[in-house]
Amino acid sequence: MVLLAGQYNGGNNGALGLTKTQAEQHGIAGPTLYKALSRLIVNRLIDVTYPASRTPPRPTMYAITWRPINDTRWTSASRTPARIFKWPT
Repeated sequence: MVLLAGQYNGGNNGALGLTKTQAEQHGIAGPTLYKALSRLIVNRLIDVTYPASRTPPRPTMYAITWRPINDTRWTSASRTPARIFKWPT
């Protein structure tokens, strides 16, 4: 969660990616990464916004659910995240 949310810059929600290589650089093994991502999705802390692709190569893109999704190359602001968690006002 920290590695995904740490990429958020206020204008890129929906275009947050995390590859196995990136996770391993932080000491997270591949199976642990995939299990954690699955749990975050099930618990509605993140949404999948764009699937992974080999051509062109790109990781699965995610959005954190407590912030609005932004217009990016992979997402449209018209899509609404799960928003089960609300950011404090």
